[in-house]
Amino acid sequence: MLLTPPPACAAVLVLTLTLGACRDEDRHVGGDWYLRNMPADSAHHLDAHVNLMRDANGVKIVVASFIGSNFRFYPPDCVAYEWPPQETYREIRFACGNHDAARVAILSRRGVLMDADGLRPGLGVVMRPNSGLTGAPGDMEPRQLITADTMRAAAERQPDRRPR
Repeated sequence: MLLTPPPACAAVLVLTLTLGACRDEDRHVGGDWYLRNMPADSAHHLDAHVNLMRDANGVKIVVASFIGSNFRFYPPDCVAYEWPPQETYREIRFACGNHDAARVAILSRRGVLMDADGLRPGLGVVMRPNSGLTGAPGDMEPRQLITADTMRAAAERQPDRRPR
């Protein structure tokens, strides 16, 4: 005996299957930037991780793999993120548009606050600039703020990876 759902239930079932098949797994964080959760892959010895992606003319490209949990979009087309996700070493990278990411801060441990003005160390965190990039050459003095404008300027000095 074949069971057929009532017409209203069949329509809901078809709509649910259609939406599920078309769902975009990437999380939009602003501008052309997305996060993609990647499952573990034992065949390639990869742990589960998060990729930072950028939409470049309709094609999403991986900008960074294995990013940490702390990230922020800075309009119009920049993003700051923790890398790598290990506890033993932390840095903040900042990417704008098609430019390579710049290492803009080095942290003693996890706990930087990303706000509209820039980066601020959390309680007990020592934050230093990247000597020669977000600070003067040889300058490793701890900072209470690395501004968004300073990070943006550092990122825009990085190579442009736009296809020529």
